[in-house]
Amino acid sequence: MHQLLKATLAALLIALLPAYADNGYDTDFVDLVEIVYGQGYLSQGGSKMVEQMFQGIDLEKKRILDIGCGVGGPALHLAKNYNVSVVGIDPETSMIRRSQEALDKLQTNSKDSLKGSAYFAVMEDPLSLQQFPDNSFDIVTSKESILHVPLEHKQNYFREIFRVLKKGGQLVILDWLHRSPNYTEDISAMMEMDGVPFHLTTFSEYHQTVLLAGFSDVAINDLTGLIAKLTQQDLITIDAKQNQIIERFDQETCNYAHDSWNIQAKAFEDRELLVGLITAVKD
Repeated sequence: MHQLLKATLAALLIALLPAYADNGYDTDFVDLVEIVYGQGYLSQGGSKMVEQMFQGIDLEKKRILDIGCGVGGPALHLAKNYNVSVVGIDPETSMIRRSQEALDKLQTNSKDSLKGSAYFAVMEDPLSLQQFPDNSFDIVTSKESILHVPLEHKQNYFREIFRVLKKGGQLVILDWLHRSPNYTEDISAMMEMDGVPFHLTTFSEYHQTVLLAGFSDVAINDLTGLIAKLTQQDLITIDAKQNQIIERFDQETCNYAHDSWNIQAKAFEDRELLVGLITAVKD
């Protein structure tokens, strides 16, 4: 477990969705994050955050693409509670396997029957959506994963999202941004130790990227304050579940998790790292 922690320090510090290659998101790592964030979630807020992302959006009979679906929590929440068809994609085969296992479990449990449907697939190309034809989806969503797309590919990536959306389709993304690329020593060390660095932009840069991809009605809602509060709750969860963490792993891991989420909390409180809910429309 000690080697796992060393290899995934940055990922644990901010508990992001899977990066754009298989990078050690093995059973131990996923199990630890799920203890803190809840079953099926590798990012904060659980089902309540999914509901907030789609507040005011008509989901009835919509076909939704979930980019970077992780272990399936958001996609399965939508399929369980709404008459939607969700396609979850992720570059990591291990994540897709766990998502499918969770879906199979739901489908065999009559009391947890789905109102909609879900399907999971590995991304054929982590930097494009070439496996999907034009005008395939009513909504494209992503929860804390597009931040892994390198800066030089972001513009084309959003053009790909624009391409696969139907006319009138909607973009709904929760993503990480930054105040500036001049990071503190803690964040710089975190990025250096991560197998895949974060490729963050400012609010204005993100807004411009989405606009240039062809979208209209682009809006970014700053949720950094909310995420900072959720991170403090995560620290309480770690304390409350320390026996579970120690039983599953060891005391070192429990101490490490507490220290890591403290660093994350400070980054949000200082607004060095930011979180935005980005919405837009394809006219």
